[in-house]
Amino acid sequence: MLIFADLILNINANLIFINMTQRLRAFSFLCVLVYISVNQNFAQRPVSNSNQVAILGWVDDTHYLIRNYDVDKKLVTMSVDIRSGKKHYLFPF
Repeated sequence: MLIFADLILNINANLIFINMTQRLRAFSFLCVLVYISVNQNFAQRPVSNSNQVAILGWVDDTHYLIRNYDVDKKLVTMSVDIRSGKKHYLFPF
């Protein structure tokens, strides 16, 4: 009788160990899936940089409008000559 009870306890201990191993594997797998999905979401986002230049359009055949930040970090609109590269600040009316 004692041998039978010891055998049953040993089987239950092995089942508990197997159950814990399966739980640990499932939890590890779930953690890896969450990490991959979060990493993919952040990897697909474009970088938002506040110092991006915006091309507004053409004034004529040799000048285009650009919106950029000046030295004081203020948003300004400039007219740029494509031949010389000279910039002229445009002030709002």
